[in-house]
Amino acid sequence: MANRDRPQQLFVSVKDSCRMCAIGRTFLNKLIQTGVVESRKVGRRRLVSLASLHALGAPLAGDTE
Repeated sequence: MANRDRPQQLFVSVKDSCRMCAIGRTFLNKLIQTGVVESRKVGRRRLVSLASLHALGAPLAGDTE
């Protein structure tokens, strides 16, 4: 199945978010509590918005130093 046939992923687990951003779970929870990173509860799971993770890293992407 090609990538274009699969729906785009909007949310990832807390564990995957930590791995993607190379941060700890405690720091990610602090970012969620302060509203810097958006998340949703789905049943018992907490899912983190990929868009908010990309926005978190956006200022770093433009840094050339």
